[in-house]
Amino acid sequence: MSFSNLPCHIFIRAHVLGVTLLLFGLRCISGSAGTNYYVSTTGSDAVNGLATTNAWRSIQHAVENVGPGDTVYVLSGTYTGALIQASGTAEAPITLMANPGDLVILNQEQPYGGTSKNSIILLEDYIYGASVISNWVIQGFEITGAGRDGIDLRRTSRITIRSNYVHHCGNRGIMTFLSDDTVIEGNECSYSSAQHGIYCSDSGDRPSIRNNICHHCTGAGIQINAGTDGLGDGVTSGAIIEGNTCYENGLGAGINLGGVADSMIRNNLIYLNNNGSGIALYEDPYSLPSVRNKVYNNTILRDVEGSGRWGITISHVSCVSNELLNNIIYNYHGTDGSINLAGLGIPGFVSDYNVIMDRFSVTDGAAIISLAIWQSYGYDAHSFIADPSNLFVNVAGDDYHLSTNSPAIDAGIELLDVVRDLEGARRPQGLTQDIGCYELTSDLFRVVATAHSGGGIVPAGVSLVEPGSNITFGVTADSGYRAVSVVTDLGSSMETNHGPLESYTFVNIQTNNTIDAFFTNTFSVTPAWSGDGGISPATVVTTDIGGALEFTVQAGEHAHVEALRIGNVYVGYIEDTNRLTALSLTWSNVTANDSLDVSFSENTWAHGTPESWLGGYYPGTTDYEVVTTGDTDGDGFAAWEERLTGTSPTDLESRFQIIGHDQVEGANVLRWLGGTNGSQDPFLVERLTNLVTHASWELVRSLAKSPTGTNEWRDTNAPQGAAFYRISVTN
Repeated sequence: MSFSNLPCHIFIRAHVLGVTLLLFGLRCISGSAGTNYYVSTTGSDAVNGLATTNAWRSIQHAVENVGPGDTVYVLSGTYTGALIQASGTAEAPITLMANPGDLVILNQEQPYGGTSKNSIILLEDYIYGASVISNWVIQGFEITGAGRDGIDLRRTSRITIRSNYVHHCGNRGIMTFLSDDTVIEGNECSYSSAQHGIYCSDSGDRPSIRNNICHHCTGAGIQINAGTDGLGDGVTSGAIIEGNTCYENGLGAGINLGGVADSMIRNNLIYLNNNGSGIALYEDPYSLPSVRNKVYNNTILRDVEGSGRWGITISHVSCVSNELLNNIIYNYHGTDGSINLAGLGIPGFVSDYNVIMDRFSVTDGAAIISLAIWQSYGYDAHSFIADPSNLFVNVAGDDYHLSTNSPAIDAGIELLDVVRDLEGARRPQGLTQDIGCYELTSDLFRVVATAHSGGGIVPAGVSLVEPGSNITFGVTADSGYRAVSVVTDLGSSMETNHGPLESYTFVNIQTNNTIDAFFTNTFSVTPAWSGDGGISPATVVTTDIGGALEFTVQAGEHAHVEALRIGNVYVGYIEDTNRLTALSLTWSNVTANDSLDVSFSENTWAHGTPESWLGGYYPGTTDYEVVTTGDTDGDGFAAWEERLTGTSPTDLESRFQIIGHDQVEGANVLRWLGGTNGSQDPFLVERLTNLVTHASWELVRSLAKSPTGTNEWRDTNAPQGAAFYRISVTN
């Protein structure tokens, strides 16, 4: 098989309304390397299908003869649909798509028929109904005339339905049944005779329904009903329904959601639907209630025509913990209004920062209440009433972009879950997010400054700046606090911690930025030391302002405290005779960071003899001065002298003394005492020929110690004239 990069297929279909045309230029998913095949109205299923001039005739033959990673390009013409029973893989899906730039119409049902599944394209284990069909991309077709559904997914996983025009089908445009991780994007679904444009049924989880246009369907534009046949668990969770446009549909709602949980419904445009709500969250006998959903930044306008329905309906008291934020909800119908609840006090219900009208209900539409009463129940405290003529560019032309003086601009709450609008523009562009599905675009950049507890930053909040300009922020700690750090672009790939600055300047701004100043009212003392000893606690210790801290300083067994530095105060050297081995230090009423630095030195006795050396030979002694100057082993050398010569002060046989020198046959002969009972280091023999000029000593021999204790060395290269020798032990 050979790999081929698939071209990008652009699906463009204009409709008669004035809404900005949506263009879906989407990268084709080819996955791992596969083979390209072709289908043509002039082809033959008897050939290999590997070229446009050697193409297969039927789509059915094609889908039965491809594998993971393969792509089937269907050339211009009108075709019968197909039953798909094979699967791709997650790494290598199979793609069935219209050849880029070609008009490919599928208007005959898949050849296997079926009295209950009269669909154009059907993905199902048709024979046994048990296997899950997975990993396909269906893209770029015009599909029409199905007895039931244009595209029908039954027990599938990871199927992508992209950029298709599905219209005038008997039941629905796109249908899924017990299907997980379905992606339905960039399609136009219209004129479904009996039901909906897009319908996800029977508990399929994690569907992504985005950037579709659904219009003139008898039922809902988009419907999820998690348990229509009672075969699933009654809930669809993790759905993302975003960027869709639903208009002039019928019964149900523009977006109708039963048994949907933990899902996101954002940036959708829903208008002029007859006999249906804008968005409905409900429970029916076959599904669980719709709970914990986020309905953010949608624009909803109910039509004056048809039966009375609401902008947003929550039709059962079990539909708890749903949030309605940043939505425009207007109802032209004379008897209904913006939001309808099945009852008062539904747990977890949140509604705020919406543009609404003065009609609500908490009795499932039985009685209308005003905004003032609605707000008295704790809802929509920051919401306000506005008329479409003041909100949008051109209501008569169905252009629902915000006008430049729209009251919805900068009136929403900034939502981390909504960073783009319906057309992909970044949010927010101004001081905060706009309400509704569109964000008014701006050439200015936002710099958001936040001072955390304990201080301030100026200017605070949102600053709008010209591209390429500079802006400086001042940082000031409150009394009793100190700055810890100034962080720019917190949480992004550009995050930088600049430390405790008093000011920071953004230079040549070319993007949105953030700046956060952090403060603390805790202060610390940092301990550090050198030498044989330690400080407890050994790590940085903090306390609230005004608190107290204690440290204990302890020298090692043969050491003492030599010097102290407390903060910037240098205590200096402590007399060695003090033998200070331990002390406690207390900081009271701490109001600043501080430090404690201690240096330890080893105790020394007569002639600089280290106490640790003495302790090794005289364990348990308490009178180091006596043993230092005494001759314990009676060899004629005091302990301090034996240290200098590298011998043992407690071993008579371990001593160092020159015992003779001579000349033998022109060689200078040296003899001295010094055995291996003391230091094992070798003797170094150095020579000098002129003491007057104080020339440097010359190392002439490194000699290992004799185990007998008597050492001899002959200088056979002795110079003519006088020679002076020095013998030392390298301990």
